[in-house]
Amino acid sequence: MKAIYIRVSTAEQNTDRQKINTEDCKIYEDKISGIIPFNERLQAKKLIKDISNGLVDEVEVSNLNRLGRNMKDIISTIDFFNEKKVNLFVKDLNINSLDGERKQSQAFFLLSSIMATVSEMQRNEIKENTRQGIEIAKKKGVYQARATRGAVSDEKLLEKYKSVVKDIKKGNATAQILKTNFIIYDKDYLALSEDEKKRFKGKTISRNTYKKIKTLVNH
Repeated sequence: MKAIYIRVSTAEQNTDRQKINTEDCKIYEDKISGIIPFNERLQAKKLIKDISNGLVDEVEVSNLNRLGRNMKDIISTIDFFNEKKVNLFVKDLNINSLDGERKQSQAFFLLSSIMATVSEMQRNEIKENTRQGIEIAKKKGVYQARATRGAVSDEKLLEKYKSVVKDIKKGNATAQILKTNFIIYDKDYLALSEDEKKRFKGKTISRNTYKKIKTLVNH
């Protein structure tokens, strides 16, 4: 079976461009940052499982950075595909990872190594540009740290998450509280499917917020 792996960084980004000519293929779609390792993404993990079970023999991506933004992670993922004799087709380069005898293509190896390095360099450049932008904003006196944006008073915080407060006071375990009321807003939430996200719409909470609520309640 041929699989199409699709990744965009945010839920707002459209994936239609990556779904052209995908008939008769199984689609695995993650909406998650490329810095999250491939084997830690929800749909990527399902793809890995299907490959391990012998259900997939070819994976297509629109470009190599769909696999990740870290050179080591990209190469590790490609090595896994090679180990399982799964061909990786990179659409924008029009190149396959395996040749006709299901052996690693040397041309692909060289090109993928270069592209993985470029992808990581691009990510580092974005980080550096962001850092410089923050420094400039600080000098101009217009930068506001993320932690202070839209700060909420302790009273409003406890009111907003009163169901969590109630469970903490009951002595319920953290895992049960979060399972009943909210889901932690981190890579686990970002990796959920759109249907799963709808179930938790308006019911996300950051780890730091949860810790703060617990401290306030137990103070």
